[in-house]
Amino acid sequence: MDTIDPFDEITRHQDTERRVQDRRDLSDEQSGRETGRIARHLPDRSDRPESAEARRRKARAFQDLLTRLLESDPVYADAYARADQTLSRAEALTETAIKFVRTKLAGLEDDHAALRAQARRLPDGTRVFRSKDGQVYDEHGRLVPQDLASSIVWHSDSPRYEAYLQSRKAVEAAEAELDLLVLYRIDVLGQWRDRMDDRDAPPSLKDLEALERDLLERAPSAIKLKLDDAFASIARESSDPGITEDTGLSTSDAPSTSARSPEIEIPKL
Repeated sequence: MDTIDPFDEITRHQDTERRVQDRRDLSDEQSGRETGRIARHLPDRSDRPESAEARRRKARAFQDLLTRLLESDPVYADAYARADQTLSRAEALTETAIKFVRTKLAGLEDDHAALRAQARRLPDGTRVFRSKDGQVYDEHGRLVPQDLASSIVWHSDSPRYEAYLQSRKAVEAAEAELDLLVLYRIDVLGQWRDRMDDRDAPPSLKDLEALERDLLERAPSAIKLKLDDAFASIARESSDPGITEDTGLSTSDAPSTSARSPEIEIPKL
């Protein structure tokens, strides 16, 4: 039986992005790229290895190069436009999913906190719950000895152990879901966005053609179907320019936090 109480780590999701970013920063700094933690936290000063003006010149040069590529090669121009639209749609959908899961997680945390607040306690303060078969377990999943359990005065609103476990697992599942979405946004979408905006080497036609497949293959299961639908919509729009779809995003239609399904129900792109 699981003896770990994940509620002690209930705010772990708030540190996810910082954890992931620190890991990415370390890699960037070791590679000498100016996108690591040092570059993010130092002010933009002209005495740094590359001044702001130098970065602006490189950005203009990149845009000029990209413009020439798009103007001189219609096939490349079409592929770049579709890849950029695909990536932008994936970024928007993932951002909406992250906001949705955070909202869901906040509700699940409130539910779990309410269960803990209603729990009976041992003399040392440990919360305890009674199962349907009459056994008593503490909040860490340990069986409470019978002599100690018999001294507990139960109330009519004392939550069952099964309800406590279900609530705890729902919080864990939402935390894991959020972690996967944030990692996808940083490690997959972020890397592709950097590749699309690479000032020194714009993406090749092969890169552009591989983008959609890679985004789908590496997507968390919670949004894979939504991405597939969105990309199919882009394909239809490309084949028939007269087709347009509403891309408004909202998290206001989130289902009740009592829902325990891992599938994200968010507005269709």
